[in-house]
Amino acid sequence: MNKDQQQLIQYDSNWKVQFEEGKQLLRNIFGDSAIEIEHIGSTAVEGLAAKPIVDLAVIISDHTDADRFAVVLEQIGYRFHSKSTERHFYQKRESQCHSTYRLPTLTEVGSVSRSLAVAS
Repeated sequence: MNKDQQQLIQYDSNWKVQFEEGKQLLRNIFGDSAIEIEHIGSTAVEGLAAKPIVDLAVIISDHTDADRFAVVLEQIGYRFHSKSTERHFYQKRESQCHSTYRLPTLTEVGSVSRSLAVAS
């Protein structure tokens, strides 16, 4: 992440557009395996200054299924970052718009949410 991306900037209404575009792309990849795809983090709050990082959370029913999406996510530019018992985390950098996307994939287990993250 470069220095510019680490600083707070004024709210950008394009973050919502970027989320919607990313959501559609991820919906095509995860299909029915995605229970929901949410815009999370500070860029999701209209009017709030934030770091230009669009966080998308993909909620799936079984955390162990996350690995089967790794190759396709890499093909569309997501880079694997880390994995734990709670989540998988991917990142994607869009240099032309100076945005970073993060995508956690969350698994709902009873009242506990576990996450798989993908960042752009």
